Amino acid sequence: MISIIIPTMNRSEYLVRQLEYYDRVKCPHTIYIGDSSVGYHAEKVQLSIAKLKNQVEVNYFECQELNDRQTMKYLIENTKEKYCAYIGDDDFLVPNSLSKCAEFLENNADYRTAQGCGILFSLEQSGAYGDLKSVGTYWKRKEAEDDNPSRRLVGFSSNYWVPLFSLHRSKEFYEDFENNEIIPDRSFGELMPNHLTIMRGRSKFLNCLYLVRQVHDARYILPQSFNWLTGPKWQPSFQIFHDTLRDALVEKEGISQEIASRVVKEAFEKYLRNVFPKKQLERSKSPLASIKEVAKQIPGLKKMYHQARSAIPVLGSEMSLQGLLKPSSPYHADFMPIYRTITTPLD
Repeated sequence: MISIIIPTMNRSEYLVRQLEYYDRVKCPHTIYIGDSSVGYHAEKVQLSIAKLKNQVEVNYFECQELNDRQTMKYLIENTKEKYCAYIGDDDFLVPNSLSKCAEFLENNADYRTAQGCGILFSLEQSGAYGDLKSVGTYWKRKEAEDDNPSRRLVGFSSNYWVPLFSLHRSKEFYEDFENNEIIPDRSFGELMPNHLTIMRGRSKFLNCLYLVRQVHDARYILPQSFNWLTGPKWQPSFQIFHDTLRDALVEKEGISQEIASRVVKEAFEKYLRNVFPKKQLERSKSPLASIKEVAKQIPGLKKMYHQARSAIPVLGSEMSLQGLLKPSSPYHADFMPIYRTITTPLD
């Protein structure tokens, strides 16, 4: 009923770790891997898949000629399941929570996506395995409940998150990749399907551990520099972004192109205002940011900082390492298989 789609390229250690996790929890959902790797990495992934035969269903596709966004669209197009969710090769989706989200969408046709809580973790060393250095909140409660597509779009841009990770109906997820393969800029390649998803339908938060993401040096992060705005790919990419959202909004809400264009521009302006000044302000004024900078300079203090940060409950929730390890945590049962996969890999 659910497919998990994973594009990957030359990061076999992370992908094998994720497959080990799905093996541990006896994942009932089908895995779709679009692999752009060559040589050693491709061989390692295929060997891992062979070991999972008759335990976890995996469909493997060679995608050396495709970029990450083209691979995602290709995988969605080839899924046979009614629902699907995307995950990076270095992260985890919780199968139990995917099932809960699918049940919700099955009973609520007026919602387009559903998701639960998300956490971030980092390791004491580089790579896919080892001791956890810090754990914190990636997102706590993300949803879009407004009935009006324009208001939903503007509200989403004001508080951007990544519904690419949400559970989607496969047909609708494919629709939300409209024009994505022709957009030159990778960042707009993320922004556009996320905005289309929220504009086209409501999104529901369910209180479960849904997504676990790793912080590391190779992780892709959307630009937070004004240099992005002056790059050669920006203007043609924004034009595709604008025109695609404008036309989708006209179709969805029945408004004129002129009004829809104003809504899209207002939404994107709010996104820019939210991302750039906010990040700069955090770096310059946040006490936490100051602590981080000090920790980088003093030997030993950086490790102490991360250990203390991990132990402190984040936002008063159970989303710290100390809280998640407690059996009383509502997220404990779903967190522990991921924790064991990271800290005690299979032979």
